[in-house]
Amino acid sequence: MVRFLVLAACAVLAACGSLPKHAEVRTDEAPTIRVVGAPVGSHVMVDGTLVSVTEARTHKRPIPVSGGNHRVQVVLGQQVLYDREVFIQPGTERQIKIDQ
Repeated sequence: MVRFLVLAACAVLAACGSLPKHAEVRTDEAPTIRVVGAPVGSHVMVDGTLVSVTEARTHKRPIPVSGGNHRVQVVLGQQVLYDREVFIQPGTERQIKIDQ
């Protein structure tokens, strides 16, 4: 009986899993990146290529990318605000939050 209860509890806990809050799954769309909190005029680079210059603290348009690993950098002048390699699942939007 105890074994059954333990297995049932494990099944319930496994069913409660969810995707991380930064990932919104969209099955039919390309993955995207959205930069949040970057100062106006920040340069957003993906894999060393300039893809956007921020016009507001939150990007109004997401940046389309392919699924997989990407190096994302956000730079304002000579100051590096964000520089990390991130994994982006196909069909998701990844938010990059700049804390200042």
